[in-house]
Amino acid sequence: MFLILGMSVAGWLAWSGIAGLQKALTRVVVPGSSELTLDEPGGYTIFHEPESVVDGRVYSVQSVAGLRVTVVAEPDGTAIPTVEPGATSRYAIGSHSGVSILSFDIAQPGRYRLTAEYAGGRAEPQTVLAIGHGFVGRLLGTIFGAIGAVFVGFGAALALALTTYFRRRRLARAAGA
Repeated sequence: MFLILGMSVAGWLAWSGIAGLQKALTRVVVPGSSELTLDEPGGYTIFHEPESVVDGRVYSVQSVAGLRVTVVAEPDGTAIPTVEPGATSRYAIGSHSGVSILSFDIAQPGRYRLTAEYAGGRAEPQTVLAIGHGFVGRLLGTIFGAIGAVFVGFGAALALALTTYFRRRRLARAAGA
């Protein structure tokens, strides 16, 4: 019973966690410019989604060589530095897969403008960038939470089985004596 409960909790954590991860990313089609409303200060990661679907349109672009991405605070126009992330992160969720390409930090929540342009002003290929805050941490939390639920369920089931075994063994010895 505890094992089934642990597996059920793990399934629920994985399902709800993955659904939450989908919503945690803001997707924009580039080249172009988009306004972002960022609700929390701190680090953000920009992912390129080589395989993605936005508004029913399928995007499949493996390389964004020459794509320049800038982030500017609105309304004052302060440029926010973008840098390569310290480690590469990848994900594949539903019809989306992504790889981290840039990151940036903001000191305060607000509106920001993300602009992405190819060298020479090319308009193609169009592709999808996804912007997320704490995405990798949420992904790892979902994975380890689900694994933990299975282990807790297994541990509880094992404890119940061992307790039952030793109590029955003790009762059998007492009845035989």
